[in-house]
Amino acid sequence: MKSTLFAVLMLAVSSVFAADTFWRIDVSPIKDNMAPVSPVETEMAKPRHPEWEKDEAKKAAALIYQSKKALPAGEWTTCEITFKAEGNGKTYVNLSGGWAKEVKDRTWVYIRNVKVNGESYKGNGDLKKVWKEKKNGDRFIPSGFWMNVKAKYLEDFEGAPAILCNYDSKLILNIDLTEGTTYVVSCEMKPAPTPAE
Repeated sequence: MKSTLFAVLMLAVSSVFAADTFWRIDVSPIKDNMAPVSPVETEMAKPRHPEWEKDEAKKAAALIYQSKKALPAGEWTTCEITFKAEGNGKTYVNLSGGWAKEVKDRTWVYIRNVKVNGESYKGNGDLKKVWKEKKNGDRFIPSGFWMNVKAKYLEDFEGAPAILCNYDSKLILNIDLTEGTTYVVSCEMKPAPTPAE
């Protein structure tokens, strides 16, 4: 009886993680303060400007990085992107799980340890400092960041804070860009189960 129950439980867990979990990081221009950016391809991700964007200034200031390989199940993986600012301005950087055509196939990830050029993002890359957003269910958001839709702050996940998110529910940071400067944005990600509605 116990073995049968265990088998059923493991089947249920494996079905939640059935899809390969990819990650995605987008560089997204801030209106009225855009700066063009140049992509740098790495072993982890191949960048591109959004081909569907008709506004050439916005297109030049935006980049999409989708991981080349799936995240290893049950492991934290350092994920990073590199780009160069070709002007002065500001940009958002959106951290999330990978994109898929069907919403149900957009996998979830845990995120922690966010860095820009090797330094903790705004001194809070460990996500320990938070503020409360009262208008959206009294949820907590790490200071210096923004979270949209259903992204969730986890105060103690495996002994440290983390963010649960996917492509539609991102963890967002913003960066002041200086012309000629190369930026490396990194974080640790781990595959997560799709949360219950």
